[in-house]
Amino acid sequence: MNSELPSVPEPDNDWVPDTYKEAATRLDLWGPAMEKELKKIDDRKVFTPMPRPPNTPTVMLKWHYTLQKDGEGRIMERWARLVVRGFTQVKGVHYEDTWAMVARYESLQFVIAIAAYYGLNLWSGDFTAAYLNAKPQGVNYLNLPPGYESRYNLWDGAETVLHMDINIYGTKDVGNNWF
Repeated sequence: MNSELPSVPEPDNDWVPDTYKEAATRLDLWGPAMEKELKKIDDRKVFTPMPRPPNTPTVMLKWHYTLQKDGEGRIMERWARLVVRGFTQVKGVHYEDTWAMVARYESLQFVIAIAAYYGLNLWSGDFTAAYLNAKPQGVNYLNLPPGYESRYNLWDGAETVLHMDINIYGTKDVGNNWF
């Protein structure tokens, strides 16, 4: 074995990268997951690439990686999610409120009891990429996603940022904006 070659994890193990730099060593494993996430974001028109306005603070993005496994622990799918590093947001600039409306457990029990008493059917649902359906409270300019700078770069010499038109995971106000 050549000791000068970088150590590359085997595809059949449970290795999950912490950063894009680590994922880039195995784009054969993690590249399709990142492309799937960016397609979802592009289809919903979450970002608008634009030249960075002068003296404008930007919010950082990062990739988060996870594995989906079956009941026996076999890897079914690799997931990559592009998230905002919410701690880089500034109150009054990027967001105002962070609270989110949540039903109390007792209220849910009450609704179920009423439905059972009257023989009513209850329905529940799930929204795909739910947080990608809300508008942000403030103006957010995001750095380009790690590893995909050329996908969004305007190449006109100016620094390109992404104007966030719709919320993305990790923003402080996303729970408040979508309910």
